[in-house]
Amino acid sequence: MGYVMADWHQNGKHRMRLDGDAVFWDVQGDIDVDEIRHCLELGESVIASQGRAFLLINGARARTATPDARRFQVEWARTHDIANRGRSVVYGTNILVRALAILVVRASELIAHQSPTVDFVATEADALEWLRMQRLHWAQRTIKGPLTAEEIQTRLPGTSSLT
Repeated sequence: MGYVMADWHQNGKHRMRLDGDAVFWDVQGDIDVDEIRHCLELGESVIASQGRAFLLINGARARTATPDARRFQVEWARTHDIANRGRSVVYGTNILVRALAILVVRASELIAHQSPTVDFVATEADALEWLRMQRLHWAQRTIKGPLTAEEIQTRLPGTSSLT
């Protein structure tokens, strides 16, 4: 798969690791601007080497993103293609974390005019299956891109999507 950082490394209070085109982010509490910047820059480096990036977020212990982090992410979306070079999946979240993700995505849509897709699944096993399906489908549909949210929902029970 190319780009591999098999061991976890710290990103502020969070942990991250790489596996080819996949960025795994274990979120611990609030996300600040430096932490979101590091995550987005890491994703860009994966895209540069792999042509795509899939972000798998363990949201079980996530809380919120600081206002500066949210602003940074929306500004990032103004200058980077966040909708066509990969996808994200969040697992283990509660309703408040999902609501926060919805707000950030909607802000990206309004300000940057992009609609990134964030899928939600219940467990890490579901997220790994999501990744397997994304890789398989992306390989089969390199021109069109990854699976749509609707395609994932029909193939993976218990999946909800935010597009």
